[in-house]
Amino acid sequence: MSALVKAAKSRRSAMTISDKDAARFWAKVDKSNADGCWTWLGYLNRGYGNFTINGKCLRAHRVACSLVGKPIAPHLVTDHLCRNRSCVNPAHLEGVTVRENTIRGIAPEKTRARFSAATHCSNGHPLSGDNLKTDGRGRRICAACRRVRDMEQSRRARGCPLVGPSTRRQKIDRTECLALRREGWSYSQLAERYAVNQSSIGKVCTARAKKEGRRPVSALPLTQENSRGR
Repeated sequence: MSALVKAAKSRRSAMTISDKDAARFWAKVDKSNADGCWTWLGYLNRGYGNFTINGKCLRAHRVACSLVGKPIAPHLVTDHLCRNRSCVNPAHLEGVTVRENTIRGIAPEKTRARFSAATHCSNGHPLSGDNLKTDGRGRRICAACRRVRDMEQSRRARGCPLVGPSTRRQKIDRTECLALRREGWSYSQLAERYAVNQSSIGKVCTARAKKEGRRPVSALPLTQENSRGR
């Protein structure tokens, strides 16, 4: 744990509030809301209230809990049960761990809602019918994309170049690729021609050579005759 975090926790645990500061604090709280929220009328930072005591900036909701005799432990974060960040009503606040606060938060709900409303995957495949699957955690999966990933993973495991089955790549013509390589084409030129990366071209050029125990196919050496044409 860093010194900065330790210092911050020590300041929160040793919070002392004078009667003058308490009166100044409650003057910035609106308790008239029908939903029971005590709205902070002072300065807000990302929706959370801030209150300064002796030159130290503190979270208003933590100050409120300390004033009513229910301080939140330094190692815990504050969960707003009402989902109103500006609320300082101790009845709407609970000290929880960071993990628990993340699980309770609205961000995971928004993410699940966004993905559940999607009609197509990122590659344009429809998320319906036989193409829609679910994994063990209940998440929706595109069957077409899953098959592509599984086939590419299988080819990687077998040491094969990724020449298919991705729809974004053209299949490499091995005979043509080797012939062009002998004519002097570079890896970058071949990769651009077949819309693959250079490592895939390298595997094509070296796979058969390794199997036959000879040197990989390389470009023609620069001789005096072909240097004139360049």
